[in-house]
Amino acid sequence: MAAAATLLLAVSGLASGLVVPADERCHSTDNAVLGIDIGATYSCVAVYCKGRVEIIPNDQGSRLTPSWVAFTDGGGRLVVGEAAKEQAVGSPGRAVHDFMRLLGKKLGDDDVQREMTRLPYAVVDMEGKPHVLVEAADGDVRVLSPEEIAAAVLAKMKKTAEAHLGRTVSSAVVAVPEEIDRMIREVAEDLVEEERIVKERVDALNMLETYIVKNTAVTGGETDCEAKARAASEWLDGNPAAEKEDYEEKLKELEDACGPVHGGRARDIWTWPR
Repeated sequence: MAAAATLLLAVSGLASGLVVPADERCHSTDNAVLGIDIGATYSCVAVYCKGRVEIIPNDQGSRLTPSWVAFTDGGGRLVVGEAAKEQAVGSPGRAVHDFMRLLGKKLGDDDVQREMTRLPYAVVDMEGKPHVLVEAADGDVRVLSPEEIAAAVLAKMKKTAEAHLGRTVSSAVVAVPEEIDRMIREVAEDLVEEERIVKERVDALNMLETYIVKNTAVTGGETDCEAKARAASEWLDGNPAAEKEDYEEKLKELEDACGPVHGGRARDIWTWPR
């Protein structure tokens, strides 16, 4: 835990003064902790081992990688960092930067609206969230979410670390901006709300099914109550995707006709011939 904390402090501060001698650097066999910072302007990756933090240089020899993503002319290959900035020289619409300011936000947010006035690329609405239009090869236009662009930068940082360490990287400590934390909370809240809705729907369905079964044991000929119970069962068969309110309304109709649950032995209405 202390190693992770030290690493995060170094990565988030970019640790520009940390240059580790070659004989003290981490290797594939070392027990190392990896840290990645995806910044609004630059990103970097660092490794903690042998009691110190080392900022890993990218394939251009720089310890800071521009947080830029672009598509090349030849086949529309996705590139990140310096290569992406080079694409912007001749084709500015093919390069994306400053996308972190859009991450985890809604298109209608005031800061997103301000960003849209200064960004050189188009930002469009996709289900209320900002997405970026990026030119690819042969004039193709692709729609990318800020999360997809951040994932491309993250993959670049991972590849940089793997090239340096000489092994596959499977885990890392990632410094995330406040927007990511907010997005995670919103997703969690949505999941809790969805779970509540599903539970209430199932509870309403169970109450209706139980009421139907218990009211099919009325003695004597088929009463109005039993007829409505049969009809409710047929309605259930034909409406498997009904909502909670539908079940509650159908249950109220039965209660109006049947009142309290009738005595006698319950008979399964679904075994009757149709």
